[in-house]
Amino acid sequence: MYSELCRILNISLPLVLSPLAGGPGTPQLAAAVSNSGGLGSLPCAYSDGEQIRTAIRQTKELTDKPFAVNIFVHDDQVESQWSVDEWKRAIDRIQKRCNPIKVELESETGKTLQFDPTESFLKKVRLPNMEEQLQSILEEKPPVVTFTFGLLPSDWLERFHSNDMLVGGTCTTVEEAKQLESLGVDFISVQGAEAGGHRGSFIFHPPHSTAKRCSSIPLETLLLDCLSAVKLPLIAAGGITSGKQIRSILNKGASGVQLGTVFMTCKEAGTNAIHRQILEVAKPSDTVVTSCFTGRSARGYRNRIIDCLDSFDDEFLPFPYQSGVTRSIGMHAAKYLPPMRASDFMQLWMGQGVPVLHKLGAKELVELLKREWLASNEV
Repeated sequence: MYSELCRILNISLPLVLSPLAGGPGTPQLAAAVSNSGGLGSLPCAYSDGEQIRTAIRQTKELTDKPFAVNIFVHDDQVESQWSVDEWKRAIDRIQKRCNPIKVELESETGKTLQFDPTESFLKKVRLPNMEEQLQSILEEKPPVVTFTFGLLPSDWLERFHSNDMLVGGTCTTVEEAKQLESLGVDFISVQGAEAGGHRGSFIFHPPHSTAKRCSSIPLETLLLDCLSAVKLPLIAAGGITSGKQIRSILNKGASGVQLGTVFMTCKEAGTNAIHRQILEVAKPSDTVVTSCFTGRSARGYRNRIIDCLDSFDDEFLPFPYQSGVTRSIGMHAAKYLPPMRASDFMQLWMGQGVPVLHKLGAKELVELLKREWLASNEV
């Protein structure tokens, strides 16, 4: 079980928890995985500097083992590239595309669905300042920093390394893996098409690939290609839910595995009740990659809102502003509709490793995966 990744990260199992941003990831879940021998991950993509400090300190109170802090690499100037009038026109346009859903929801609930005015809309969904996020991480000094959606600025990579912090990035293509290696990261998460949540892509070749239409290469193919292209330890991510799968992917050359969906029903996860119900009944074929929820490609549960909006992806607002529209719809549905019906209008990220039928604590799940792993006789 011990691998090069274990040596680098000072962990006993080559198992990494996906960050699970947006609710499911919590300090309690990250700490439980770390305490069980893996590397827990703390999702800080949507957190400002002070929230990051608090989350890191909470996690340190729960574990003295290594854990990672994860952020999204993003451009803080995106919003300023459009005038308020341009934003208003773009927001109005996509809201009009949602009219069939709005009418349907209002008819079923008897309640009016309200969208926010432009300025409050933008304020609610913009990402925190990345420099502030990175500064807080540097000052709190977690053992590991990971990032996705791009390349971390090289000066920040140097600062983290000079403070004995390890750094990892995410790739969805060989081209991206090579750039991450050139940047100087310590390891790379190789995200296959089967993975749930946002695609970590950052090199695009329009019109064939954009943030709204990201690369989707199956994990095994991508892993083998990356193994022949870079020399860093590679963590395989995408659709892995059992110890047998872990053994198989490690035998193919991965230095570690990254699991997310299977941890979303753990007791320590912040996954909401409706999301948990869908995770129990969903099939792999029920998941699709869409950009309709946030403006960036992500794999989740196919539902009414995806079917209604997906053909209008050229009109979607840039990430994360598209979520200002879909979040209002999802919150309205969750508040007024029965759970299974509400799921037709909500953002429900999950990978192809569904259904997830356990209700274990994270420690028990890691122990189960370890037993399956050891019991597997695959060569």
